[in-house]
Amino acid sequence: MASIPACVYIAEVSDQSLRGMLVTWPSIGISAGILVVYILGAFLKDNWRLVAGLSAAFPILTAVSTLVLLPESPLWLLSKGRDRDTELRAVPGPQEALQAGRQLGKLRALTLPQAWKPLFVLNGYFFFQQFSGIYVVVYYAVDIILQAGVSMDEYVVTVLLGVVQLVAGIGVSFALTRCGRRPMSLLSGVGMTVCMMGLAVYLQLVPNGSQAALSNRELSSIPLGLLLAYVVAGAIGFHTLPWAMLGEMYPPLVKGLAGGLTTCLAYLFSFAALKIYPYLLMLLGGDAVNPKTSTSEGVFYFYGVTSLLATAFVLLFLTETHRKSLQQIEQEFLERPLTRSVALWCGDYGTSAELCRN
Repeated sequence: MASIPACVYIAEVSDQSLRGMLVTWPSIGISAGILVVYILGAFLKDNWRLVAGLSAAFPILTAVSTLVLLPESPLWLLSKGRDRDTELRAVPGPQEALQAGRQLGKLRALTLPQAWKPLFVLNGYFFFQQFSGIYVVVYYAVDIILQAGVSMDEYVVTVLLGVVQLVAGIGVSFALTRCGRRPMSLLSGVGMTVCMMGLAVYLQLVPNGSQAALSNRELSSIPLGLLLAYVVAGAIGFHTLPWAMLGEMYPPLVKGLAGGLTTCLAYLFSFAALKIYPYLLMLLGGDAVNPKTSTSEGVFYFYGVTSLLATAFVLLFLTETHRKSLQQIEQEFLERPLTRSVALWCGDYGTSAELCRN
């Protein structure tokens, strides 16, 4: 109930020049919350009930501040026919689209190209986000650190991962005012692939708990560096951008329904990825019970291959939304084919046709 309105509201009320930065703030808030819980967990290792109780203060504060401070978005007012309450009365695009949506019906509206195309793209993006291991690393951070053979205290490293993820997310929010979603996503996918494959190869050559891993402190810094790089790579794209684009890619006539379906599927994907992880670990040669002596390179190979497939998916299907109005994004889905070509990608950045052909 919080995930959809936050992204949609920001996309609807923000100026186009700032939208790229502002739509990432819900993800930054998630990263900040993860870091807070990591810190509480480091100090209150045996008292998860107190951690949960302290965490309950945040949604209470959010609910009160939302009720008191936030007005309704102009597009929502238009969708309810309350155009007298909004300053978008002179803008024909949103009104015509919303009127068409009311006449067509929301379920039938999902069959329109400007609805089903972003539905496919975003659901695919969220699928790869979850099964490339991003949230597995978040939720199983302590176990992952032990399985990766990091020699530092696992709770200290967990807090360090949280700090790096938050700082990288803040950096990305400013970078997205200048950079497109596609190049950031591609860079993220490539980085995640390299880090997971590198970690798998390292564990195959230097098994966790082996004499080489225990005796050489400098050698054991390699998995720490790869994990930190993986978190940064995820933060610049796959961890942040799917939630940001949730408010950008759906047209007003199906934004609520399509956004709800995508968020529901995203959390189902998350549930499946998190619950499968212990069984995947055992299937691929790891030990979920004793992670300190577990050799789990198979799991990291799995996430590396999935990250590679995720990169290919982004290259083929992800539509650029940078420096485009919500109406332009909707029109692009209506007119262009689903699969992105190199020429169209070049066109998004104003590259000459001759250079694109070359």
